[in-house]
Order: sequence, then C-alpha cells, then structure tokens
Amino acid sequence: PGDGQVVFELREDASLDRFVIDHVAFRSTTQRVDAEAIHEATGATFSRVDTYIPVTGKTISDFTDPYGTRWQLSD
Repeated sequence: PGDGQVVFELREDASLDRFVIDHVAFRSTTQRVDAEAIHEATGATFSRVDTYIPVTGKTISDFTDPYGTRWQLSD
C-alpha cells in the first residue's frame, strides 16, 4: 500500500460463527505522543503502548472504547 491508503487486515478465527471487525488501526510514527493526546482528549486508557508484537513484526498501541470497539495505533 502507498501513503494515505487504507489497509484492511482480515484474519480467520475458527472460534467465531460470524464475521466481526476485531479492531480499527491507524498508522502512527509517534505512538506514545499520540496515545497521550488521545487519552487527554477522550480519557481513553490504553492497554498497551509501543508494544512490539513478534508474530506480526509491528509495534502497536491500543485501547477499547466504551462501545467495545478496539482501536489501534500501528507503525
């Protein structure tokens, strides 16, 4: 994908009987700063910030909104 393009990552999960959106991700090159700004603006509490995920090779930060949707910042 090029700059500014939306990427949808689909994963198969045999434990589910329907399709669901697991999370919505946005690219961030300054995750800690962005997470702090999101927290200040919305009160969101991040469950992890700048966390390297070996399986994907990505560094992520994420939180769940009051409606149960997971949001993620990704490098």
